Amino acid sequence: MYQLILAYPGVTFNVLKKVNNLNRSTLRYHLKYLEKAERIKSDLNNGQRSYYPLNDEILLSKIYGNKSKTNFLTVIQQQILSLIKKNPGITQKELIKKTSLSRFTISYNTRKFISMGLVKKTVDENNVHYEYISEEILKDEVLVRLTIKLLSKELDEDTYHHLRRRLE
Repeated sequence: MYQLILAYPGVTFNVLKKVNNLNRSTLRYHLKYLEKAERIKSDLNNGQRSYYPLNDEILLSKIYGNKSKTNFLTVIQQQILSLIKKNPGITQKELIKKTSLSRFTISYNTRKFISMGLVKKTVDENNVHYEYISEEILKDEVLVRLTIKLLSKELDEDTYHHLRRRLE
């Protein structure tokens, strides 16, 4: 059951019931146990209860080590991230429309991407926009910040050159 929630964040109670072939009471007991153990979180969305893993990046990094973050994305997360990569500045509303996923599921997964350093979020008057952070963009941003620190004398030249070499 937990593996299914890890693989499909936002999976509903009814799907868990059907896949695990459990009665409602038994399933409810196990889900409450996982929530109390802070392994999952539930949310009521459009009359359906959905379940999401908590701290799954931490758990996966303990199991698999420091492999690429994108190796551990679920099918749904891969779909959302692919849309963000292909459509820089895509809005939350557009993601919902293109994926047919709930607002909560999109929000949950984009927050995960932001905490993993894969996506950045901008907000204008009416919309939330997402943009994929490639390694090149990240390196450029770090170099700009290092240069500003060097020019403002917050960083000495030796440290600056050392850090710059490590980025290249």
